[in-house]
Amino acid sequence: MDVKRILIIGYYGSGNAGDEALLRAAVNLLNKVYTKPDITAITYSVKDTEKTHGIKGISRNKYMDIVQGIINSDILVGGGGSMLQNVTSNRSLYYYLAILMLAKLFGKKAVLLGNGIGPLKTSLAEKITIKILKSLDYIVLRDDVSFEFLKNHNMKNIYLGNDLAFSLDIDKKSETRPKRVIINLRDWFYDEKFIDIMVDFIEYLGGNEYEIVLLPFQKGNDDRVLQKIKDKIEGVPVKYCENLNFEDIILEISSGEVFIGMRLHGLIFSAILNKPFIALAYDPKVEVFSEKSGQIYFKDLNKITLKDLIESFNKLYENLEEHQRVLRKNTEEMTSYNYINEEILKYIK
Repeated sequence: MDVKRILIIGYYGSGNAGDEALLRAAVNLLNKVYTKPDITAITYSVKDTEKTHGIKGISRNKYMDIVQGIINSDILVGGGGSMLQNVTSNRSLYYYLAILMLAKLFGKKAVLLGNGIGPLKTSLAEKITIKILKSLDYIVLRDDVSFEFLKNHNMKNIYLGNDLAFSLDIDKKSETRPKRVIINLRDWFYDEKFIDIMVDFIEYLGGNEYEIVLLPFQKGNDDRVLQKIKDKIEGVPVKYCENLNFEDIILEISSGEVFIGMRLHGLIFSAILNKPFIALAYDPKVEVFSEKSGQIYFKDLNKITLKDLIESFNKLYENLEEHQRVLRKNTEEMTSYNYINEEILKYIK
């Protein structure tokens, strides 16, 4: 296809491994569909994004540069993730909506690839989001809940696909270390009691000869929680990972036998690698993915008990092969939707 000038928006350059994986997947997909596309991403760190992904960057705080970037582009791409929600911030939601709106005002093609929508906490946020989304050319949703939400608002330009991370070329042949458990937590609105329960749970695992790896996905968030837990653990050796990029994180997950975590893309990487998991569902997107994967999850983190965790973990290990079988089957089904994002890009002239 003809060379395209493409501007990608997402939560890039902040050191979040999941979002960097999404950007890599989006760039790979654009290079596959178009002939030598001219790709620019809006990012927290222009230097890191340009170095890591081999594309151009625009600082997300330089608003006039962003406007000029929109004007200079042929296509605006929402490169996956949960941009359109206001649980963490109203400002973030309206920031992305404003960019989408400007793209259409300037007559640009605009598409969302592998996105999740919501939660939207106010009727005003929902109303504005729906109005702007209706102006876009194509929207590919990564989950049934987001798809049904927009379908119920009479959206016609929507397609059910999957998360862009499923299209990554991930090496699945690395050696698994028996009884190695990878644990990821992020900072969230849970009680201190949850931290103490996780400490007790890790000490239980260590006391039963499991090898523990604490794996942060984002500096300044996950590492604060996991370092706090590490400092509280007594009598049990743990491996604590620091400053890993998403490729190194995938390697760590691949070395484990099971994964326990909060981050959606930790769960997605685990699914791709066929590592059964226990999800700690801090957000509906985690719950939805866990259901679709057929894996164990906890919905309310403040109601988890040590007994719950131990029983669920033992249940998982007692039926590990069955959990692997179920996960493999469900992941193959989710991966079968990879073509949707690619086909949508081919429609854009």
